[in-house]
Amino acid sequence: MDTKKSTQRFSLLGAWKLTTADKSLSYAFPEIIEFKEKNTYSVAGKEGAYHPILDGGWYEYNTSRKELAINTANDAIKKYALREKGDSLTLLENDKVLAAYVKEK
Repeated sequence: MDTKKSTQRFSLLGAWKLTTADKSLSYAFPEIIEFKEKNTYSVAGKEGAYHPILDGGWYEYNTSRKELAINTANDAIKKYALREKGDSLTLLENDKVLAAYVKEK
C-alpha cells in the first residue's frame, strides 16, 4: 500500500469558468478567463459582452502572498487576493468575495 500523500500543486494556468460574482459591482467579471504561460491572459463571454476591467493582457501571480496583479482595460494594475482550493479560484478585495471560478477540464 502506498502511504505517500497525494499532493496536487495549485496552478493558475488554464481556463477558468465563472461560477459566482458580486452583482453589486459596477462592472462584470468575464465568464471565462484563461491564464497562459508568459504571464498573459485572455477572456471570453457572451457575444457582445463588455468587460471594462478584465479584457486580456498580462498578469503576475505572487504565490507566497496569494496575490494576483492584473492589467486592466484602461492599463491600470488591479490587485486581488486569491483563495485557491483544488480546482476553484476566488478573487477577493478587502476580504470581500468579488468572483469565483472553477477550472475547466
